[in-house]
Order: sequence, then C-alpha cells, then structure tokens
Amino acid sequence: MFTDMENTTEQKPRKIFKISVIIIILFFCWIIFKPRIVSTVEAGVYKVLQPFPSGKLRAYTEPGMFLRLFGTLWDYKAAGSYSFAKTDFEDNRIEVMFNDGGKAWVTVNVRFILPHNPQDLAALHEKFTSYENVVSSGVKQLVIESIILTASLMTSEESYATKRSLFSEWAWDQVKNGVYMTEQEMVKEVNPITKEESQRPRVKVQYNADGSPKRKESPLHTYKIQLNQFIITEIDYVKDIEDQIATKRKSLMSRIISIAEANAAVQKTATSVVEGERNVIEESYKAEKVKIRAEVTAQKEREVAQINAQRDLNVAKIEVKIQEAQKRAKEFRAQGDYNFNMMKMKGDNALEAKLDILVKVHEFWANAFANSPQAVVSSIILGNEKGSSSDEIMKMLSIKAAKDLTTDKTKKNE
Repeated sequence: MFTDMENTTEQKPRKIFKISVIIIILFFCWIIFKPRIVSTVEAGVYKVLQPFPSGKLRAYTEPGMFLRLFGTLWDYKAAGSYSFAKTDFEDNRIEVMFNDGGKAWVTVNVRFILPHNPQDLAALHEKFTSYENVVSSGVKQLVIESIILTASLMTSEESYATKRSLFSEWAWDQVKNGVYMTEQEMVKEVNPITKEESQRPRVKVQYNADGSPKRKESPLHTYKIQLNQFIITEIDYVKDIEDQIATKRKSLMSRIISIAEANAAVQKTATSVVEGERNVIEESYKAEKVKIRAEVTAQKEREVAQINAQRDLNVAKIEVKIQEAQKRAKEFRAQGDYNFNMMKMKGDNALEAKLDILVKVHEFWANAFANSPQAVVSSIILGNEKGSSSDEIMKMLSIKAAKDLTTDKTKKNE
C-alpha cells in the first residue's frame, strides 16, 4: 500500500511538468502562427482573403479582427494617389504628341478611392490581383491614354494658349467617363510662306446620334473606383516648340497691337465726330433751352398780367358795387330821415321846430333888449302897474307863444 502511495506522489509533479510544457509550446505556437490565424483591418487599409487551402474570396473593409486561418491576404489602400512628375531619381511625366507634330511632357497628379463595398473590392481583386496592379494597369494606364488622346486633338500652340483649359477639361472627362473613340480624316493645309497646299491626317472624335462622344468602357466605372482629384500642373514643350510658340505669340501680339492701334485711331476719329455732333447738339439744346425759358417766362408774365388785370377789374367792380351800395344806403338813410321827420312833424305839428324857433326869437329879442343903446320901449309908466315895460313886453310875447302853441295843438287834434 505504501508503494502505491509513493508512485502516486511521484506522478503529480510529472503531470504538472507535462501540462506546463504543453502550455509553453502552445504559447509559442500562438505567437508564431497568430498572424496566420487572425488578422486585423486597420483604418485606411482594406483586406482581401483567399481562404486556405481554397475558397471564395472575401473582402474586409470595416476596422476590426477576423479569422484568417492560414489563408492568403492582400492589402488595398482605401484611397491612393499617383504623381506623373519628374524627380531627381525618375521621370514619370506623360510624353504626348500634338497633331502638328509638336512634342511635350505633361505633369499630372491624380487621387482615387477604392470601393468600400466588400463584393466590389473582391471583384476588383479578381481583375487586378493586387493594389499595385490597380494603380499601374488601371488608374495609371487610363490617365496616360486620356492625356495622349487629348493632345492629339489640338496643336501645340492651342494647348499653350487658346485651348489650355480645354486640354485639362477633355482629359478629366475621359478619365472619369471613358476614353473617346476616334477616327482619322485628311485635312488640307496651306503653307503660310510658300502658299503650297498639302493634306495630312487629323484625329477626330466620333459622336453618337444624340451628340455625345463615343467612348471606351472605363475600368473606373466597371470596378467602382472614384477619381476625386485630377490636376495638370505643367506642360513642358520641346525647346523648338517653345521658341516657335514664343515667335508666333510675339507676332500675334504685334498684330493685335497694330489692330488695336488702328481701331483706336478709328475710334478716336469716330469719337471726335461724335463729340463734334454732340457739341452742336448741346449748343442747339442750350439755345433751344434759352428760347423755351424766355417763352415760358413771357407766357408766365402774360398770365400774371391777365390775372392782375382780372383781379383789378374784379376789385373795381366790387368797389363800384360798394359805392352803389353806400349811395343806396345814404339814399335809404336820407329817405328814412325824411320820412321820420315828416312823421314826427305830423305827429306833434312840428312842435319841436316851433319851440326851437320861439326860443331863438325870444333869444333874439332878449339880446336886442339887452344890447340896445336906446330904450326899446318908453320909460314912462302909465298907471299903477308893476314892472318895467320890458317885462311887460316879454310877458306879451310869452302869452302870444303860448297861444300859438295852443292853437297848433287844437288844430292837430281836430
């Protein structure tokens, strides 16, 4: 029994050792084979997986981990760029030939975006098999073909001056939507020096019935590649072409200046004529303006005189009416006073007038008696009557006046 217990005690450390060795082996296997078992999709980089040993392609575009299980992986940048430029180490510029035989090198920068959809990315991999092939056989080849074809549609001078913007526009259109389908035609040219005519082939774009250009299928459309930047930064011409263009431009500028000067002279002459006509018109206008102003002033003065005359006439008529009214009022007043006096006289038999006359008569006699140097009546008094003779006379006059008044009143009552 003791022997079995000893054997059991010895087996426990061995078992622990074996387990530890297995764990260590598995740990190192995990470290060694982990990249072949699992993989991670990082931001900006897509993964395309070919399962082991074979199977359908799978694309992973969302950041995170996935099981690789010893399958084959390819990395694709979510967005890439390519520069057709000249550096110290290499020259990647695109060499082109214009339809007048001029040669140049075009510097272009492009930027593109690969499809985010896993199925589209897997189809892209089936076509190009790697990211490098997408760039070289897809984007790069398409840009080169578009630039070369665009150059063949114009002369070197046109690309330098009149059609410089069209060069970039046509190339960009072909890169996005597909390269134009073209054909050749013979055109007649005349040598400006010898005046000799010649024919040469020229590339011409083919068009559909609706007027749109015919195109080749674009791999960008087929495989959902988006081109979000296309910039032509420079066109470097052969020195002979540059000199030729410079000479033509200088000659053209001279002609333009000459034409401009001639036009300026003609314009100056025309301007002088127009200014002369304008001055005549202005003087005529000023004279007419003065004339019209004088006529207006005279008309206003006539109107004012007429208004004043009419006003004076109206005032005179009003004054005549006022005078007639005053005259009529005086006549009415005199007639009224006359009627009033007549009625008054008839009413009191002119008593007031008679009294006034009597008062004046008595005043007259009183003044006569008072101021007479001689005695008006005799100073001799007969009998025993009291009073002076003048008093007697005044009494007699008073009695007579009273009698006359009484007689008038009696007659009035009768």
